[in-house]
Parts: sequence; C-alpha cells; structure tokens
Amino acid sequence: MSKRTKTLRDELLDKTPEICSERATIFTESMKETVGEPITVRRAKAFSDVLSGMSIYIREGDLIVGNQARSPRAAPIFPEYSVEWIEEELDGEPYYFEERPNDVFTIAEDAEEQIREVIEYWRGKTTLKNLRELLPEEANKAWDIGAIDEGWVSEGGFGNVLPDYEDLLSQGLKGIIEHAEDKLDELDLREPGSAKKKWFLESVIKSNRAVIDFAHRFANRLEEMAEEVKDPARRKELEEMQNNCRNAPENPAETFWEALQAVWFIHLAIQIESNGHAISLGRFDQYLYPYYKKDIEKGRLTREEALELVEAFFVKANEVNKLRPWSGAKFFPGYHMAENLAIGGQTKDGQDAVNEVTNVVLDATRNMGLPKPSVSLKWFEGASEEFMEEALKVVQEHSGGMPAFYNDKGVTRMLKNMGVAEEDLYNWAPVGCIEASIPGKWDFAAKGAWLNVAKILELILNGGEDPETGINLRPIEKDIRTFESGREILETFKNPLKYYMDLQVITEHMNDEVHIQHDINAFRSSLIEDTIERGKSLIEGGSVYSADGGPTVGSMTAGDSIAAIEALVFEDKKLTRDELYHALKTNFEDDGTYPTGEEVRQLLWNKGPKFGNDDD
Repeated sequence: MSKRTKTLRDELLDKTPEICSERATIFTESMKETVGEPITVRRAKAFSDVLSGMSIYIREGDLIVGNQARSPRAAPIFPEYSVEWIEEELDGEPYYFEERPNDVFTIAEDAEEQIREVIEYWRGKTTLKNLRELLPEEANKAWDIGAIDEGWVSEGGFGNVLPDYEDLLSQGLKGIIEHAEDKLDELDLREPGSAKKKWFLESVIKSNRAVIDFAHRFANRLEEMAEEVKDPARRKELEEMQNNCRNAPENPAETFWEALQAVWFIHLAIQIESNGHAISLGRFDQYLYPYYKKDIEKGRLTREEALELVEAFFVKANEVNKLRPWSGAKFFPGYHMAENLAIGGQTKDGQDAVNEVTNVVLDATRNMGLPKPSVSLKWFEGASEEFMEEALKVVQEHSGGMPAFYNDKGVTRMLKNMGVAEEDLYNWAPVGCIEASIPGKWDFAAKGAWLNVAKILELILNGGEDPETGINLRPIEKDIRTFESGREILETFKNPLKYYMDLQVITEHMNDEVHIQHDINAFRSSLIEDTIERGKSLIEGGSVYSADGGPTVGSMTAGDSIAAIEALVFEDKKLTRDELYHALKTNFEDDGTYPTGEEVRQLLWNKGPKFGNDDD
C-alpha cells in the first residue's frame, strides 16, 4: 500500500466509532413539516434535506470524498424504523453503547440530547411498532420466544440492493432524471393509479438531484481547499477531485478516478437514504476496466496510481458504519456491513473476465487487510491457474476470508432454474452475504423475519413449550424424555417447522405492506431497471426480477444437536434421556448431579458428529 493509504487506514482504525445525531435530527424535522403528504414525497424531501444539511468533511490525503455522518466511522440514526432499543441502550440496557463487549460506540452529550428528543417524536410511529401492532397474535408470540427473530427490522430499511454501475457511469444520474421526466410527461392523470406514479416519479427526480447537489457541495469545499493549500502537488489533486465531483455522478464518467468517485457517491447515498443492509458494489473490475484502459492508453494514469485510488476507495468503505441493537451486534460483530464487491467470472461471450483491474483489486485486498468491502471472486473454469494461485495467496495473507470464492457455473445454473433470462446469467454478482443478484435488475431485499431452526428444536425437546416464557404455540405429545430415537425427533420436527415457517411468511408479507405505507425510497428504487417505466418503487414490485428468501439461522446447530442426541443417548448410551432433560432444564449449570451439567455439555459438544465433516 502507499504511505498515504496506510496513514488513512491506520488513523481510521484507531478511531472509536461515535453515534451521529445529524441524520436523525434533520430527517425528523423534515418529516414533521410534510405530515399528510404521500410517503414517497415525504421521504424524498427528507432525503434531500439530509444531504443538503448534514456535515461534510475531507480528510488530509483523501483521494475519494463523501461521508455518511459527521466523522469517520460514525453511525447515523434512523429513528423512523425503531427507537425503543436506542432508548434502552442509552439507559444502559443491556449495556451502554460505550460499554458493549464488541461494536462499541461513543456518544457526545449534545448528540444524546438530540437523539432523545427525536425518540419522543417517533415513539409509537415507527415501522417496527406498526408491524408489531398489525401482526396476528401467534406471529407476535413466535417473535417473542425467538422462533422468529426481528432480523433487520429494527435497524433500517430494506437492503441487498445492487445498482447497474456500468449503466450509471455511462449515463450519469442526469440520465435517470431525464428518463423520469419523460415518463412524467407521458402520464395521464385521468388513468387510475397515475397519481401514485406521479408522486413516485417526482420523488425520483428530487432525490437524484439531491445526490448531484451533495456531490457539488464537496466540489465547492475542494475548490476552497485548493485555493488555500500551499503544496502544489496536493493543490493539483484537489483541483482534479473538484472536477470529479462537479461532473460525476451527474454526468457520464470520463476517467477512472471520476468513475470511482461516482460509484462512491451513489453507494453512499443509498446508505444515507435508508440504512439498508448489504448495499453492494457488483462487478467492480468489469465496469471500471474501460476507464482504466483508456486512462492507461492516454498516459494519464499508471497502475500504481490506480492501485492507490482503489486502496483509498477501500478506506472509504470502512468509514461508513451501522448502529445495530445489541441483539444484532453480538451475532454480527465487527461493525458488519456486507458491502459485497465482485471480481472475476466470465464475459458476455463466455470468456475469462479477469483483467488488470481484477489484479489491482486483489493487490488492494492484500495490502489493506480491511474487513470492508467484502471482496468476492467468481471462479470461472476458464480462469488461469496462475490467477487462482495468486488469489489463494491473497486469502492467506489477508487472513480475513477475502476474497471469498463462488462457483460461477453453479450459480448461473441456479439462476436459470429461477427464471433469469439467458442474457443476464453471466453478469450475476453476490450481494451481501452470499445472495446472487443481477446488477440493476433485482429487488432482493433483506427482510425482517429470521426463522430460528435451533429454537424450534428446543421447543420440540420441551413438548412445544418455550422454557423461558412458558408459551406453547404448538403443543407436542412427547419431549426429550419420551422420544425413542433421533429419527423420531427429526420426524416430529416437520410439523412445527412448517407451522413457524408459515408464521415467518405471514410476518414477511405484512412487513412488506408496512414498508409500502411508511418506507418508499425513490433514490434506491430509481437505480433498478423498470421502476421508472412502471412508476413503482422496489417494494411495490417495480424491478425486473424479485425474489425473497426468508432468512434462516440455526439449521446446522439443530442438525448437530439431533446427531449428538442420537449418538450419545440412543446409540452409545453415554447419557440417559432423563439426564439430558435435567441438564437442559438447568441450562447445564447443576454441579450437584451426576453427570454434572458441564459434563453433559462437553459430551454433547465433543462426542457427537458434526456438520461439515463429510459424514452423511
């Protein structure tokens, strides 16, 4: 890495993240002024107000600019989604933000005061509150016992979005605005449903203009800095950065540096709009390569300069942050954002897509050793052995699982079975954790209800009853004391699993409807194909493709648990059913029995078969 990017990285990682109140305060004041207007319009106005009113900064040595909050690694607050957990943690339940075991945040006195005022306004008005009030009683109880977990509902809007950056870089946001204006001119307000389309299209125009103006704010600041700086080399950089922000993302990008800056502004704006999880960057090496190639050929860029720019981009990716409830932070430690960035794969004509930008990204991944973005490599059978060997070396040197490897052929086969058009298959990219998406065409949202399969097993082992609350939504005649085999437990699993899956689906659909009422985001939607043509946001079904999978956790834990019971209780008879029942009832904490709770726990943990060991 360069001396500059090392300094930027090290200074960033030395900083403890803070909670920023600006977005919450500006957004709330704007929403107060627009009560009664369509939600699409209200959110677009609030988004515009946030981008025009929030603090902006430029760090010493920055090559890419644009910030999400008032300081690097600071996390904004999105109170419209939920506020109860924020208030609880401000009061120290279960921890104060600054005393958490991981994902610590500091908060200034003035920021805390502002956030508490914001909480008072949003109390009883949030999407989470509305969802819980509308859900059937059974679904709410399933949520309360943890069979269905709240997932992302508390944190922000829908995520897992992947724009088509190739298209955005070639037309600029100005192209999106012109498209929306054309569709607006075509509208016949006498037609049913056209009023809602009008509001959406007007919001698309307003929100895209707000992002352009946001970029121009940085251009103005850079212009001022260039006039004041004495170092001629830095002055030249600032002047070029000013030109980058003045032109892109409004207009088509002209250089590699400008394209990187435009991608960053768009990526950042999606985060600021709704805090959705897993906002991803797509096939980074493919859409940036034409700009790299042109700049190299014209002699205005060297490979070393390109590498430094990509490293600077990686630093910016680690400046953005998300504030989660402790219930989420303890399971997703490390200020996790799931900003996926893809390299490799195949071209449209089925050739190896690896290019020099692919190798630049590998070098940046190795050099920076950062947790974000989540670099993913699409393994294509046409890739050279030399390239794959180098990628494996990067995995070893990064020591953080990057790049992750995806089987290109396996994913394209899956997508084809899902109905994705042949011409789109090659261009898929991973979004968030592992989801495969088509850039600019897919609404693949991370929704609110996680199904906890391990929790459902706990219920089954206790006759359907939740040991903590006593709630029993699906009584079962047997419990661990009366089952005769692991196979019988597995067979018993099917009925309650289906029951809780149905409640998960109900929760997901009702969550959609609540977001349609409270959370239509025009900027994010406008970046995905067909929303403008249809005059519909993503949540209303505006995209070319739309697929949801209810998130599931605990499947491997449940499988390992049943295997351990089968091995230790029914086959090897190292434990009796009563001994296991007692250990579970006492949370493995009874030291006065034989075997002790800890002895039972160790037996189950160490002596049972485990998933992932090639054991059918």
